[in-house]
Amino acid sequence: MRDQIAKILCFLLVLNLFIGNGLIESPAASAAVLAGANSVLVDDDFTALDDGTTADSVGYAVYSPTSGKSSAQVYTDANGNKGMYLNVSGVGSSTLSIGKTFTPQTGIVTAQFKFMQPSGARVRNQLITFVSSAGTPVLRIGTENSTSKGFIFWPTPTAMTGAYDVGVWYDIKIEANLVSKKFNFWLNGALAASRQDLELNTDIAKILIGTPSGNGGEYITNLKVTSSSQNDIPKSPAIYSWVPRDQEIGLWFESVTEASYYNIKTRLSSKPNDPWYVLRYNSKNNPTERGSAKNYYVGTTSPRIVNGQSYDIAITSVLQDTRTGKYYESAPTYQNGVVPNASVPVASLSNSIIGDITLFASYYSANWAVKSGINVGDSPFYSSIYKITDLPTKYSKMDWIYTDSRSQTFADKTTMATFPVRDKATVYVAIDDREDVPAWLSSSWTDTGDKIQLDGGAVVLKIYKQTFAANATVTMGTNTTTKTNIGYFVLAERTPVGLTMDPVTSFVNNDNFTVTGSVYETGVTLNVYNNSIQIYSTTLTQSKYAVPIKLSPGVNNLQVTANRSGVKLFDSSVASITYDVTNPALQIAGPPNQVKAAAFTLTGSTNKLSRIQIINNGTAVVDSVYANIKGAFSYPITFSEGMNNLDIINTDQSGNVTKATYSVQYMFWAGKPVYYDLSGSQVASIAPAKDITASKEISNTTATAKEVTLIFVLYDANGTMLKYSMAVANLAPGEKRVLYAGFTMPEVTTGCSLEAFEWNNLDGMKPLSEESLLQ
Repeated sequence: MRDQIAKILCFLLVLNLFIGNGLIESPAASAAVLAGANSVLVDDDFTALDDGTTADSVGYAVYSPTSGKSSAQVYTDANGNKGMYLNVSGVGSSTLSIGKTFTPQTGIVTAQFKFMQPSGARVRNQLITFVSSAGTPVLRIGTENSTSKGFIFWPTPTAMTGAYDVGVWYDIKIEANLVSKKFNFWLNGALAASRQDLELNTDIAKILIGTPSGNGGEYITNLKVTSSSQNDIPKSPAIYSWVPRDQEIGLWFESVTEASYYNIKTRLSSKPNDPWYVLRYNSKNNPTERGSAKNYYVGTTSPRIVNGQSYDIAITSVLQDTRTGKYYESAPTYQNGVVPNASVPVASLSNSIIGDITLFASYYSANWAVKSGINVGDSPFYSSIYKITDLPTKYSKMDWIYTDSRSQTFADKTTMATFPVRDKATVYVAIDDREDVPAWLSSSWTDTGDKIQLDGGAVVLKIYKQTFAANATVTMGTNTTTKTNIGYFVLAERTPVGLTMDPVTSFVNNDNFTVTGSVYETGVTLNVYNNSIQIYSTTLTQSKYAVPIKLSPGVNNLQVTANRSGVKLFDSSVASITYDVTNPALQIAGPPNQVKAAAFTLTGSTNKLSRIQIINNGTAVVDSVYANIKGAFSYPITFSEGMNNLDIINTDQSGNVTKATYSVQYMFWAGKPVYYDLSGSQVASIAPAKDITASKEISNTTATAKEVTLIFVLYDANGTMLKYSMAVANLAPGEKRVLYAGFTMPEVTTGCSLEAFEWNNLDGMKPLSEESLLQ
């Protein structure tokens, strides 16, 4: 037992030596004190008040300038903006302010409100002031009249955000921590400044809302001020990510607003019982802190960590009570098994000409990426808001490296990154033209004369190029100039081998096919695929190629590729061929054997995309070819006099043919006459003593002249002819004429009948119509 006690005492003695030498931060231990519930000190929603309500009427002290005009009252403008409107005019260097006093607070005081400057130019204005019970400022926050600085704090005006906009409402939150003597600032819900120093840490007993001096105004609404006590033990920071660096480990972790600083602790993973090496980290970054672990303990020394070794990291928040001097440390957050390396890989796209990147300036490696295609509106740098507004078209389809330009300023290495090109390529560097061209770029790269403009020419990038063989390594140098510039980014374009494939017939009915084409670089490997299956491969010794293949029934999706030796990227050309030996179906609504009208509509259907051709007596009918017909079709035909031998030919896209044949006799036919009275009305019965005519419009639809005789006869009850009338016409081909024949009916027509018909003539008596009878 005595030996064990002695070992423990010895260990404690050694540990005390480490602490005494300052190698380990030793915050004082303290029991946790829970924060008290929030106390509401001020809670004013000015939008709920009537216009004209003054600040003093709702409990605010009003501090007016001695000259000029000023007011502080609820107001709604023409745009619907409403709030407590503080306004001054002609007050010189004076300002207007309103304030509320409350019981002095010594913990955390939080103010939240909405603010808008409705018009005018940006102004410097102490917008809100936290005041101590002694009347001295604890914290002053306001706006700046700058195009680059927006919200600032005093005593020395220090920017927390970029420029603010006039006419825009802002949600503001301020947390003043009198324990740590720090404050945090949120704008529109985002942490914009953390752990900045207060001017005093005694107490807070009043808030003041102020206007700019001279002339101007602002809206304030939804003002709420609360207070709470501070936990002794601050929050443990979450570790977001880490990157291996050269003898260093880069860390990104949560910004803990109540922390006075952080402890970053390092030790070998293989020695979990060794003491931590502690680095006090007091930088201020938001919304994410970033730091590095660089050392660890070996005995009583603290050498730089070693690449390839595994280390455990712990991060704690430390709160210092600036009034008592006591320290309170959070529980640690661990990241175990991290390994530093001299470089970090950045994976590329599998089909990119740019290979995987080896990044030596690895601190911002998480922001790097390889992308395909760049366009107007894109931002080429992670760490810059500049966007492309003018881009030469040739660069838009290239692969490119999206970088964090902050990586380029690391001066501890001459090489920022390297990457292989996966094939023969031209690599381009687009660099800020305000930059003196680095030696690594000026020595072997050529100025193309092309430029990329950012933000309408606010920044111009000059473009340099160099050609690299397949699998060669491209070196991206550093850019450590002291000039103002945003750096450079890289684009790359593969050099094709010039593969072409000659046009193919899309549909065939022969399975023998030859794929032909050319390349303009010999020695490349040519591959032919059909429906994704490789069917041919060879090394080309000449520029032209011809590859005979066998097609499979149905669709054949052909792909021809050509690649350089040892390279996976390739030129590609594709085509689709359908091999089909099945004849198309052809269904015809068959015409009659004999017709008496020249005009006829042929109808039918087919089951494939086809062309239909109609041939009559060996001659193709005009406009009879249908392209890409599938399903029902119809076509008007004009028959010739006599026999019409019809061939209907259905040819599908592959050349397969189905044929139907019909013979149709066309006889010229004048048509049945019709009876009319002299008024032109059609007559349906015989009337005595009336004039009556037989009439027929006749068209000669044949290729020869036709003689037509219209015969009109009156018979008595015994069938004896009483009267007759005739009309004769000789019709030329295509001629149309109306024939009339008529007479006056007798006084007595009992038992009489009428007959009208057409012959060719009285000699031939060839019927050209049906008989038209009337009784």
